[in-house]
Amino acid sequence: MFTLSIISLVIYVILLIYIVSKILYANDYVRVNKQYSESLNYVYVK
Repeated sequence: MFTLSIISLVIYVILLIYIVSKILYANDYVRVNKQYSESLNYVYVK
């Protein structure tokens, strides 16, 4: 039960950060965005 809620929370936070970084789109956020997109791709491949 707890693991499911934690996983959904993590996914929600990642999505929020991804959206915020897309809106702001500063150089720092582009770098963070690349790291998150790579980790997201890794998750989606699994």
